[in-house]
Amino acid sequence: MRSHEVMLPPHFPLEDALQINEAGLHLDGIEKIGPDGTVYFAEKNMAIFKQVLGYECTSLQLSDVEDWARELQAKYEAFAKGVGKVS
Repeated sequence: MRSHEVMLPPHFPLEDALQINEAGLHLDGIEKIGPDGTVYFAEKNMAIFKQVLGYECTSLQLSDVEDWARELQAKYEAFAKGVGKVS
C-alpha cells in the first residue's frame, strides 16, 4: 500500500480538513470509508437507487469499482430507455 502526503495550506490543521471531508461524504450519500478503503453507502440514499433503478450496493471495495460502474450504467440506461430518453 502506498502512502501519500497530505498538502494543506499553512496553519490549516489536518483534523479540520478531515472533518470537512467527512461532512462532504455524508452529502454524497456515503456513510463512511473503512480503513481498507471500502466505501459504505447510506441506507436512505441507496434505497432510492434500489427503488428507481433496481440497483443495490451497500458497500464497495476499490477493486470492484469498474464492475459496479458497468452495472450501474446498464441499470441507468434501461431506466432511461423506459422513460423515452434513450433510443
